[in-house]
Amino acid sequence: MKRLLCAAVALVVLTGCGLSWQRGLELEEVVIEAQPDANGNAAVAVDVALVVGPGIADQLAKLPASEWFRRRAQFQRDYPDSLAVLSWELVPGQTTVGRPERGGVTDGYLFAGYASPGDHRLRLGLEERQLRVVLQATDFVIQGPAGEGR
Repeated sequence: MKRLLCAAVALVVLTGCGLSWQRGLELEEVVIEAQPDANGNAAVAVDVALVVGPGIADQLAKLPASEWFRRRAQFQRDYPDSLAVLSWELVPGQTTVGRPERGGVTDGYLFAGYASPGDHRLRLGLEERQLRVVLQATDFVIQGPAGEGR
């Protein structure tokens, strides 16, 4: 009976993992607004790294934005079929809109190149269709459709 219970639990766990892996990131639009005092009144580089397949997401989850920007080109060379990067550089007061075109995305990270200390990284939620990023003086915030921040 104990073996049967363990097998049933393992099956449920494996099935759950399989279902979550097949479910992809549904991001359709990225809106980025740089406030007038963004990054101490300096331009901010922003990247959205979209992952297709296993392996690279675990590495990105540990990187602060400064390290991401330093190693981005190498990641793109090492994972040409598993990584798509959307890049912007905004000056204070600027707003831009981007629309990811790649399907099959399983994970995503936003990196913002601030001069202030911090990781300046966000793992994107699978359920997000629109990402609204507000670049502030020393970090960014994410706002939902109704304007709630997180």
